[in-house]
Amino acid sequence: MPSAAPQVDLAISENAKQFAAVLAAPLIVAVAVAKGIGLAAEMAY
Repeated sequence: MPSAAPQVDLAISENAKQFAAVLAAPLIVAVAVAKGIGLAAEMAY
């Protein structure tokens, strides 16, 4: 049974990475959009 622990840990780690990526993606997009809007506003003035 001890040999299963690292695999389970790795699976949880991989899941956590995917979960973090899913959460981070909209945040990165939002920041990019905000910067784009800021840039457009600066150009408009």
